Parts: sequence; structure tokens; C-alpha cells
Amino acid sequence: MHQLRCGSSAVFMDSYDPELAIELIARHAITAAGGPPAVLQGMLGARGFSAEKVRSVRLTGSGAADVSPELMRLAKERFGAVAYRSYGMTECPILSCGAPGAPEEKLHGTDGRPSPGCTARLVDDAGRPVAPGVEGEIEAYGPQLCVGYLDPALNAAFTPDGFFRTGDLGILDE
Repeated sequence: MHQLRCGSSAVFMDSYDPELAIELIARHAITAAGGPPAVLQGMLGARGFSAEKVRSVRLTGSGAADVSPELMRLAKERFGAVAYRSYGMTECPILSCGAPGAPEEKLHGTDGRPSPGCTARLVDDAGRPVAPGVEGEIEAYGPQLCVGYLDPALNAAFTPDGFFRTGDLGILDE
């Protein structure tokens, strides 16, 4: 999605194969490669992985599941690239992500800041905003947010002002 948004080329596989992924990175001089933790771990553990084959990669990221700081540090080390985490879901992809230039502890240990045009807010069980540093449910809004569900009963996940109640918990640090 990011590559298409930025006007870059994208290389697809019919089905995921970590060895083929490494070969495609080398063949097409791919500059951004990543995926959910299992995909990233697969590439890092591929028999054909070498610094030479992935030297074109400048950016690698992971999301769609819990991403450990250790995986991000390993990805940075092995790819020799900026490594960051991101957060989103089917209803609101890439709500937040790390940004090049951010401190590594933020890139590797948090899901970054809201993406351009996006807003994330945290609320308590009663739907009231929580203070920075306090855990709350993440509510999401942005241009990529879905407009609703085909099943009208599921639309209760949207607040009256259009935010999506993710059901996920988070903490804002500022």
C-alpha cells in the first residue's frame, strides 16, 4: 500500500515464500520490504538471506500483529536499513507508524505517530478521553477508514463523530 501511495513500483508473489522474497529483493533492487512479524522473521531466517542480496533495502517495517523490539533491532541489523513498527487493521490500515529520523527506542518499541491525515485517540470504558500515559481503548479516524459494514448491527463500532472503536488498548506518551 505504501509503495503505491508514494508512486513506487510493487513486486507481488502468488504465495509467500521467504526464499523467493529474498531473490525478488535482489533481482528488482527492492528498497522497502517487510510485513507481519512471521513474514519478516521468514525473510530474516531464509537460507538465501545475505547482506549482498538485500543491500537495496532502505526501509523495513512490521505490523498486523504484536511486533517485538528485538525483531525490529534484528531487522535493522540484518537489512542494514531503517526498521519501524506500524499499527492498523482492516478497517483502518496504517493508522500509525514510525518515521525515519525518530529515535530507535521509538521506532522499535512503539507504533509511532498517527499517519498523515489520521487521528488516534484513547478513551476509557465510558468513552471519555484519557490523559497521556494512561491506557485506553484506541479510537481511529482517517481518510483510509472504512465507511461502515454491510451488516448494520456492526456499525455500532463507530462513534457518533465517525471514529472507529478498535477494541485495542494503547497508551499515548504525549
